[in-house]
Amino acid sequence: MLRHAGQSLISSGRRTFSQSATRHSYDDTIRNLLIHKDTKVLCQGLTGKTGTFHVTEALAYGTNMVGGVSPKKAGQTHLGLPVFGSVRDAVNATKPDATILYVPPPTAADAIIEAIENEIGLIVCVTEGIPQSDEIRVMNALKSQSRSRLVGPNCPGGRPKGAFFITSTHPDSSFLQLSTHWVAKWVSNLAISTNLEKSTGIVSRSGTLTYEAVAQTTDVGLGQSLCVGIGGDPFPGTQHVDVIKVFLDDPNTEGIVIIGEIGGSMEEEAAEYLEQYNKTRKNPKPVVGFIAGRTAPPGRRMGHAGAIISGGKGAAVDKVKALERAGVIVTDSPAKIGAEMLKAMKAAGLCWSIMVDYQASSNFHGAAAYLSSASALSKVSTAVKLELYGLFKYITSARMPTSSRPSIFDMTGRAKWDAWNSAGQKYEEPAKVEERYLEIARTLGWTEQTTTEVMPEPEFSTDDDIWDKDDGTSKSGGGLRLAVSSIAAPLKVVDNSIYGLALSNDVSGLTALLETHPETDLNALDEYGYAPIHLACDRGSIEIVKLLLAKGADRDIKDPDGLSPLELSQEAGHSEIAKILVSTP
Repeated sequence: MLRHAGQSLISSGRRTFSQSATRHSYDDTIRNLLIHKDTKVLCQGLTGKTGTFHVTEALAYGTNMVGGVSPKKAGQTHLGLPVFGSVRDAVNATKPDATILYVPPPTAADAIIEAIENEIGLIVCVTEGIPQSDEIRVMNALKSQSRSRLVGPNCPGGRPKGAFFITSTHPDSSFLQLSTHWVAKWVSNLAISTNLEKSTGIVSRSGTLTYEAVAQTTDVGLGQSLCVGIGGDPFPGTQHVDVIKVFLDDPNTEGIVIIGEIGGSMEEEAAEYLEQYNKTRKNPKPVVGFIAGRTAPPGRRMGHAGAIISGGKGAAVDKVKALERAGVIVTDSPAKIGAEMLKAMKAAGLCWSIMVDYQASSNFHGAAAYLSSASALSKVSTAVKLELYGLFKYITSARMPTSSRPSIFDMTGRAKWDAWNSAGQKYEEPAKVEERYLEIARTLGWTEQTTTEVMPEPEFSTDDDIWDKDDGTSKSGGGLRLAVSSIAAPLKVVDNSIYGLALSNDVSGLTALLETHPETDLNALDEYGYAPIHLACDRGSIEIVKLLLAKGADRDIKDPDGLSPLELSQEAGHSEIAKILVSTP
């Protein structure tokens, strides 16, 4: 088959694939994955709607795009880039290092092979739905040469440290809003993570989980050396093990994230390689993994064409066992990837976060000591207290929380989590965070001269559940033990407001309140952004919900997470309330 692939090109008068030395093979092209911010990128399918959409985004981020290919528009310019009629013309004029393909499934294989013929080092194919017979033809072409490396098909591509390479959301897709959210999150986090020296390598079959892994590792203070989305089709040009070989040999990659899914045996092969070449090292690199599709039934395709359990092979449980034998920490949820990687790198003794290297000044500790004992803070607004808390946690723990957001039942923890998370999103550098913390402290009466006690430098904390520890240690108290005492304490105070009555399911109390104060605004939001009906729906208070609806409460009002009362009740499992809301006009 490989011989036939080369002969067919000779007989047709087309350029054959590079076979200049028999000792070289397709495996030797793995090094082509090491792209960088100066990598010159060509786009096949530049002038189409999809190509236009993504290249516009790539240019805005700084990708070194050098031109495009569109046979019917040769000689024109598009997005400021020259358009060529063939890949050969584009290669001769621009000398690209890589090409990205935005072409439809029927012609995608020919476009890939044209790039191979012209010996472009890295080929990234985003297209989904390529016929398997065409994919096999592409694989035969790849295996017959030693110059070009394919990533994909059906993939989000790759992103090196310091450059945004491609994304893979489709502007016509019904998933546009979801996908562009993740891409935007990916891009915003890449802008931060490129400044972090200690990096993780990420390889994934899933596009959106690639973005999630980038966001999570960045949130805990880690950068990324290289991110590769290998795609979800059954015949990928690059597999997990290929990328892992790069990561293990790369001194800039200190930890590895591997994301797989059901179907095929790529994850098992990667696990075997890790067991042989990483686990046996004197200092193995920490590896965290996640396998999607654990509950998928055999024989049913789940999402990607390659995500199917067949012939007794490809089950998630087998992949998990193989990875765990190789020393991989396999999480049961993608939401834990960042936190688990952070812990694993710390356990390995690696300098795993910018916060470890950052040394807060004596002024910061002095201000924290002042704020911990200042009685004047009792008059400070909750918003200021929460901001101080978030800034303090940024400096003394991590850039963002490593735990999941607390439920609505823990409104104290939820508010503090949001404050900490907000600080992480707003500030890229710890020095700016400290500057803001001291700025607020000065408005509250602290000065460098009034500092009489300097707090000991807080221990670094990576606890997943810190919300009930603020009264005990400086480690998680935010230097605000008095200032946030009302925030840190459980909600034990009797609250006869409309919100408190809704929370406590006090039907008679709420009825009396509305009778004596008929002007009460039922849709007013509390300081956390919740209306009474949100609280009642989350708590499962059926009679409170009925009362509020009867009095004119808005059943479509949104909470801070954008959820309506109906969505809240469904998420909390209160089906009776959901039925009431649906039936209410």
